[in-house]
Amino acid sequence: MCFRRVTDVTRSQQALKQKTGKQNVVGERIRIARQQQIPPWTMERLSEMLEEHEGLEISISTIGRIESGNRSVYDYEVVALARVFKIDLKWLLNC
Repeated sequence: MCFRRVTDVTRSQQALKQKTGKQNVVGERIRIARQQQIPPWTMERLSEMLEEHEGLEISISTIGRIESGNRSVYDYEVVALARVFKIDLKWLLNC
């Protein structure tokens, strides 16, 4: 089944935070992908690229919170990040 009940998702998020202290699994990979660009992208550059190429507005401070694991990431944001970095979604999700 592709869909989970909201309560199941909430429990999964709570379990992840309890286990790792983080609210997402992609934050570290986002930082790595950003720093491996040539030249390395700043958070500001990533924010600009997301808005320009994906029409997604994510502020610099929000990118910082995502990278540090202090903010959950929506599925459409993960897809946009993979596209803007031109990387495999599985790598970003650490699968």
